[in-house]
Amino acid sequence: MKFPAFIKIAVNKLIGICHLEMDFEGKYVLTDGSNAEFLQILSEALKFKYELLVPEDKEWGFKELNGTWNGLVGMVHRQEVDMAMCGIMLTEERQLVVNFGQSYDVAQNVIALKAPGLSPKPLAYVYHFFGIVDDCNIFLIQILYERSFIISDVAFKGNEYSYHIAAV
Repeated sequence: MKFPAFIKIAVNKLIGICHLEMDFEGKYVLTDGSNAEFLQILSEALKFKYELLVPEDKEWGFKELNGTWNGLVGMVHRQEVDMAMCGIMLTEERQLVVNFGQSYDVAQNVIALKAPGLSPKPLAYVYHFFGIVDDCNIFLIQILYERSFIISDVAFKGNEYSYHIAAV
């Protein structure tokens, strides 16, 4: 089977993966990113030319309430393009309407946090004791709380009672 000489590809801008720009003719061009390099290698190896199209809604594709698909997946499903790329995630629902090829890129999810600041130098020597001190304080508070309910003296004044609580 011979690969087609020309294909239409649906793409979305995705930083680091697909950087899209318009050329002087008003056509989209992938200028940078991992998918730009991948598409360049494929087009040279399989000897095809391509046109990049961007969905009007700029979505990757989800099923609308009326049952139609939007975005990149919708363009493939409606056969407006031959394929779509640039960060499309394979989902069970999408797999029911379009065929997915082998994964060619693996993304790792990470959490970015603010780097901790420096400790104030005058107190730096006691910071490693804070965990031990906190544990001791919690233990002492618990003991004092339990002991505070010991009634040490009940004085009678007619019909009034006076309770004195001892905290040891």
